[in-house]
Amino acid sequence: MLEHSQHRSIRIITPVDPEYPDRLLDLHDPPLALHVRGESPLREPPPDRKTVAIVGSRRATPYGMSFAESLARDLSRQGIRVVSGLARGIDAAAHRGSLRGGGPTLAILGCGLGVHYPREHRRLRQEIEACGAVVSEYPEHTGPDPWRFPARNRILAALADVVVVVQAACRSGALITADLASEIGRDVMAVPGPVGWAESEGCLQLLADGAAVARSAEDVLDALGIHLSLAPKRIDPPDGTSGEVLAALGCEGARVDTLVDRTRLAPGLVAATLVRLEVEGRVRRLPEGIWVKL
Repeated sequence: MLEHSQHRSIRIITPVDPEYPDRLLDLHDPPLALHVRGESPLREPPPDRKTVAIVGSRRATPYGMSFAESLARDLSRQGIRVVSGLARGIDAAAHRGSLRGGGPTLAILGCGLGVHYPREHRRLRQEIEACGAVVSEYPEHTGPDPWRFPARNRILAALADVVVVVQAACRSGALITADLASEIGRDVMAVPGPVGWAESEGCLQLLADGAAVARSAEDVLDALGIHLSLAPKRIDPPDGTSGEVLAALGCEGARVDTLVDRTRLAPGLVAATLVRLEVEGRVRRLPEGIWVKL
C-alpha cells in the first residue's frame, strides 16, 4: 500500500515523522496516519506565521461565499495559512480566496485521496495540490461516508490557531468544528448575518455563546495578535451601464437573467458589462452562475 501510494505522489505521515503536526497531538484521538498529496509541508509554520480554519455551510448564500473568499484572500496576502474541508459552499470559497491571495491552503478531506468528492471540485483540488496540500487520514480509496466528515472536522480544528465560521445553520457541521476547537483551546470567531436567515442561525448562536465577531480580516488578524490596517483604497463607483449593473447586483448577487429584468438592459450588454467589472476587480462569477460584488 505504501509503495502504491508513493507511486501516485501520495506520502504517508505518521506521528513519528518530523512533518507530522504537533498540534494534532492535542486531540485525544490524533490520526494514526495522514495521507498527503501536494507541495506544502504539513508541519506548523514558523512561530510568526499563523493558521486559520474557515468553515461554514455547504448551502451558503452568494453573500456568504463572497465574504469567505474575500476573507481568505486578505488573510493569505498577510501570510496566513488557510485550511478548510473542500466541501461545497464556504469551504470551496475559502480555498479559492487563499489561492487568489497567493498563499498555500490545506484541504482536509472526509474521504480518501483517490476519491474525487465533490466531483465539481476536481480542478480546484488540482490547484490546491500545486501550491498547498490535500490531506486525509483515510486510505486512498475510502468513500465519503457521512460519519467521516464530523471526524475530519477535529483535524481542521486542531491545525488552526483560530476557527472562523462564516455561515452555518443551527445543525451545521461547522458548529461541530467550532465546538471541537473550543475543547482544545482554539479561538472561535463567527461572521454575523441577518436575523431570520437560516444560514445565520448557527453563527448568531456562537456569538451569543461568546465567540468573537469576525467582520473582516482585520478582526481575525487582531485575534491572532497581528495588528494591521487593511482599509482598502477608495474606489469611486462606476457611472453609466457599469453603475446600473453593479447596483442591480445588490448584497446577494444575481444571475444574468435577473440583472436583465432589473436593469431593462439587453442581455448581451449586461454580460459584457459583467466581464468588464470582473476585469476591474469589482465582481466575481460564482460556480452557480451568480455574480457577486467584491
